[in-house]
Amino acid sequence: CSSDLSNFREAHTVMAGLQWGLIAAVALLSASTGAVDNGIGLTPPMGWRAWKAFYARISQDIMEEMMAELATPYPDPDGGGTVALKDLGYLYVGLDDHWQNCTTICPNGTVVPSWAPYNGDYDYQCCHNADGTCEKNATTLPWYSDGTDGLEYGTPKWDTHRFPDVAGMVEKAHSLGLRAGWYMGNYQCAGGNSRGSGEAPWDLTRLVQGSVDAIKSYGFDSVKCDSGFFVCQNMSLWGQLLNQSGRPVMIENCHQGAEAPGLVADGRYDGNCTGLTPISDCPFNFWRTTGDPEPDWGTVMRELNSLRKVVNPFYGSGKRAGAPEFNADPPRSRPGGWAYPGTMVVGDGGDPVNGTMHGGMTKDENRVHFGGWCIVSSPLILAYNLSTPERRELVWDIITNKEAIQINQAWAGHPGSQVLAGIGSNNGTEVWTKPLGDSRTAVFIVNTAVDNHTSVDEADGGMKLAPCSDTSVSQDWVLSPGVHPGDGATTNIKSMAGRQGCWEITGCNMHPGAGIGTGYGCKGLPKQPCSVSECGCNGAWVTNPNGSITSLMSGLCLAAAGSRVTDAVCAGNDPSQQWKIVPSPRSPTAVHIVQGSNCVDDNQPPPPPPTPPGPSGPSDVSINLQSLGLNFSGAVRVRDVWAHKDLPGLASTDATLSTHVPYHGSVFLVLMPADSEWPLPFELAPWMRSEPTPGTHASRP
Repeated sequence: CSSDLSNFREAHTVMAGLQWGLIAAVALLSASTGAVDNGIGLTPPMGWRAWKAFYARISQDIMEEMMAELATPYPDPDGGGTVALKDLGYLYVGLDDHWQNCTTICPNGTVVPSWAPYNGDYDYQCCHNADGTCEKNATTLPWYSDGTDGLEYGTPKWDTHRFPDVAGMVEKAHSLGLRAGWYMGNYQCAGGNSRGSGEAPWDLTRLVQGSVDAIKSYGFDSVKCDSGFFVCQNMSLWGQLLNQSGRPVMIENCHQGAEAPGLVADGRYDGNCTGLTPISDCPFNFWRTTGDPEPDWGTVMRELNSLRKVVNPFYGSGKRAGAPEFNADPPRSRPGGWAYPGTMVVGDGGDPVNGTMHGGMTKDENRVHFGGWCIVSSPLILAYNLSTPERRELVWDIITNKEAIQINQAWAGHPGSQVLAGIGSNNGTEVWTKPLGDSRTAVFIVNTAVDNHTSVDEADGGMKLAPCSDTSVSQDWVLSPGVHPGDGATTNIKSMAGRQGCWEITGCNMHPGAGIGTGYGCKGLPKQPCSVSECGCNGAWVTNPNGSITSLMSGLCLAAAGSRVTDAVCAGNDPSQQWKIVPSPRSPTAVHIVQGSNCVDDNQPPPPPPTPPGPSGPSDVSINLQSLGLNFSGAVRVRDVWAHKDLPGLASTDATLSTHVPYHGSVFLVLMPADSEWPLPFELAPWMRSEPTPGTHASRP
């Protein structure tokens, strides 16, 4: 069967003639008191952010190395010469979590500084006993000044061992023509938790003001506000204070689909924006539409589900419950405020071995990922280690494709949307379109076939059941300090393998059957009610006396489904939900989580599963051009974006377009009148071409 969505969208020509100067003029006229009035983000922002590549192992040296890579020219796949990522618009280089100084004071008086690594990793602060377990009743000092140390209340405190010269780091970015980004989320210092008993409550406005003052002083050009930090849940306050600072600062709203345009105000967000004014009236420049990304096909498809008109049922839930259709008519994703399915993970998966990449997404899958973000006008934020040649070589011709970037940056009244679903010879092919102005339309055809060798659920879940092993570190798990199996206490469950992350439900999914993985780091245990921040409770679990393990966020129970570990509605003594937590034979500080003869395993490959239900294999597609809503008639010029060449034209807009789409592959086209010019001369939008503004450096916190 197929779903024809062409009637869902009207012709998007209202702003087809809008030029850059007019966009800027509209920005000045349409800014509301709640909007972020910074004159930037008028096209989707582009850049790089640190978290997926480095997690907690971040430092000023690494940040400056990544800045240099963004400015380093490499061979230009589009023709002779060289090109640097910054030349194409990748200007924003963003620091993420683990910049903070949040010293921990142990009960015996021992001081654990934030820069001290434990077992080679900079992790959340902990007082370690001789056996390696964390001791309870430690005190983690706040990452900001309380006003008693000679600094203004709310002034952020940096880990100066890893970041000895923050102002110098920002100046380094500016000297390379880049924009420096900061992060407010502070899982490192348990920023998502409410204050402890007997402590003074946060002064919300002064705390945000302290951060805004530091942003201005250092000269940061962007800030990411994450959902795990209570203060970041008032985006209106951030927009207001940054507006008042006079500094143009790009604001990223990272709340996994919450606090988005069109959602009902919930008490934390002072009057939600509509996203329907000519320049977005929202107090942020782009917002996350779904959960955290992982470098696998299932995650990429899940994230696109947050912007699909017809949700693909084989790739998890779509947008957050209650959210509007962000790319409907009129769209809520637009200049000044863009819908963002998440950080791009092109090039991020797998491992370099002997000069080539092993594992991770294929070339075709990386291309689908990038093209999917381009066709919906998503911000293009890279996340792989830019210094790894093998990663660069895998995706360089994809992320530097000027025609794809031009499609992403174009604005002719609509950001792009899905128009056909469930078509092709495999019934698993989709078509997305975006108007480009002057009667041009970008067409993205993607084969979403379910993998015949790795089911979607397994790719999305990350944890498996595998035969118990006395020697496998991937079956060793550590509970929070002082927690004993079955005692009903709230705990993180941390892996001893790989990145040593903690159990977390993918995308804050509240529904049964969610993926559970360890690729998101470890969050501090919440102290505020989950009703205040559902995602703030993600990563917190309860081991119950009856043998079940419950997610504090969703209330669902850990369950086995074949070799997969997922969650389900709690069902008493259901054998699939019964777990024994026993000491690990390999490590005295760890436990095994057992069901029968199998153990929960962090990265043990499962046995080959049977072919899953759903579409599979390559797809042959025939598309009547009338279903694409082209706004011209006559002969059609067909441009292949991936191949940088024209294909044989079509006689008229009544013709049928036929093509072959490889398994997990895509076809990216521009359809236009026969005499149209394309590609256009490549240039950055005017707001991107302005020089970065230096910080005041009046007083460096």
